[in-house]
Amino acid sequence: MILMLCVSINAGCGKTTPIISAVNIRKPIYVDGVMDVVWQKGSWCKISHLALSKQDTIVTSANISGKFKVRWDRKNCYFFIQVKDDIKCRRPVSEDLYKAKIDFFRWVGENDAVSVVVDSKQEGLTLKHSRINRYTFVYQFDSVLVSYGFKSDINNVKFAQKDTAAGYAMEIAIPWDNLNIDISKRHSFGLQIFIADNDNHQIEPGIPPFSDSIVSWFDTGISLSAASKLPTNVYLND
Repeated sequence: MILMLCVSINAGCGKTTPIISAVNIRKPIYVDGVMDVVWQKGSWCKISHLALSKQDTIVTSANISGKFKVRWDRKNCYFFIQVKDDIKCRRPVSEDLYKAKIDFFRWVGENDAVSVVVDSKQEGLTLKHSRINRYTFVYQFDSVLVSYGFKSDINNVKFAQKDTAAGYAMEIAIPWDNLNIDISKRHSFGLQIFIADNDNHQIEPGIPPFSDSIVSWFDTGISLSAASKLPTNVYLND
């Protein structure tokens, strides 16, 4: 079974958009995958939208669920993501995959992973636009990845992950320079977070959420393709 969770709320069209307040911190976070004091305060943002391949049935949060918090300082935007996953999966990666870029990113879609997508200018962009920044972090894989076809800057991006009793946690730091965000002028950005869950090691055609075989179920029961949803708004709180 391949399953994705995403946080992705329409940021326009007169619809109500939940606002995430990113807490400002005075000292840089040491990225080690541990939820230390800096992450203790504030409420979690739940990742509640299910995206399943068409042949699968809707599952409960016992199979997969997620939540996250956002922090920021002058140099970086930080994310702490907790994933509850009943079966954790990562396939071995061979040297041949490193030589074939497309096949390598196909390998990414066959594993448990987290994708962080930032729409820097809040243009209402979707995953099919080239002007967004998309970073993928594979379970038990130490390198920062960008999906094939994207040109996101991965220099100086830091992340660490830890296994937990119920799943795993990821702590991520992305420099504002990488995101092309000048925080002296802009105090908000669009955000999507995806959690990919692959319990049975099935190979999905295309890389979620690009695959046409992926359908998303909103909490309201409305069905839309994953690539058509617009980002959540994140505001930088002093």
